[in-house]
Amino acid sequence: MRGDQLARQWQLIQRLARSRYGVHLDELAEDLGCVRRTVYRDLDALMLAGFPVVSEKRDGRVYYRFLDTFRLGDVPFTPDEILALVFGEDLLRALEGTVFHDSIRSAISKIRAGLSPELAEYLAPRYRSLAINLYGYGETTPWPRGKTQSLDDQVALITAMLDATVGDEPAHIVGHSMGAATALHVGIHYPERCLSVTAAGCGYGSSPDPKVVEETRAASRETAKMFARETMAVSAARYGDGPTRQAHKNKDPRGYAEFVRMLSEHSPEGHALVMENLQAKRPTLWDMEADLRKFKPPLLVLVGDEDEWCVDASIFLRRIAPTAGLCVIPRSGHTITSEEPDKFNAAVSELIAAAEAGRWLAHKP
Repeated sequence: MRGDQLARQWQLIQRLARSRYGVHLDELAEDLGCVRRTVYRDLDALMLAGFPVVSEKRDGRVYYRFLDTFRLGDVPFTPDEILALVFGEDLLRALEGTVFHDSIRSAISKIRAGLSPELAEYLAPRYRSLAINLYGYGETTPWPRGKTQSLDDQVALITAMLDATVGDEPAHIVGHSMGAATALHVGIHYPERCLSVTAAGCGYGSSPDPKVVEETRAASRETAKMFARETMAVSAARYGDGPTRQAHKNKDPRGYAEFVRMLSEHSPEGHALVMENLQAKRPTLWDMEADLRKFKPPLLVLVGDEDEWCVDASIFLRRIAPTAGLCVIPRSGHTITSEEPDKFNAAVSELIAAAEAGRWLAHKP
């Protein structure tokens, strides 16, 4: 959860706790400095976390409050100090292995013990994130040259990681670019393992026109040759300067330079094999239409409006998958995860909250 969301919801908790007779939605929106829709979403999040939020209708207006039995708890800190301590827990990693780490952790545990059960649960870590390196990326072994690789192999890697970390528990699956195609396949073949699926920057090479499909596959084969032939520094500079990354380059030169630097640290062999075996051969979204029409998990499709290769494909995906919602990030290209992280995270956070509350499709009869 992003800091501004947590801070705003903390203000909402305080406001509801102070009100004996309830607060109208317009008052909450004004107090929190946001729109009514955001307040609705935050109220849903609090109810999902176990807070006893109730609504009452008086004189044709709806008012929100906590049950009379609710208490924030009894600790010698202001609410803002409690929130700061919770954020500070993330800083403890630097002290791990020292006596200070254990002492601070013990102090925070005692503070939590004095909070109400609902508040203690709300301030607990909400999610555990697993960033999986696919074959050829990071420290994951590259795929053997000459051995056929498919998206099914990437899906098997994802499900094996889920088995080893969360067991049978379902998870929110988030993928970008090649990872988006993999995430869709996880949702198609293992819907029971998905609380939701996010497909961002999805659909390069997808088109109803066979000529366009072959042109993009040929481009991927040429890109594979570049990664195999050049140093990774040269390939990263060239590949990272593509048409759909110009928005990132122009509006955030420093962030773009960091993106290229990180890309240059990847395995050239890994990139070459992924381009050659996957991107140049994977099925298009149009090939997957029959499966996508039966897609079950809540699906968020995210795309930058200047990601020319993926805009039409994302619109197609929104129209075909029955559980899909489309979010277009303006003035953005393909690298939206690093180009517009706040907007990306806000959209995914909204999906997660709605999916867990069973409200992702609440707008449909």
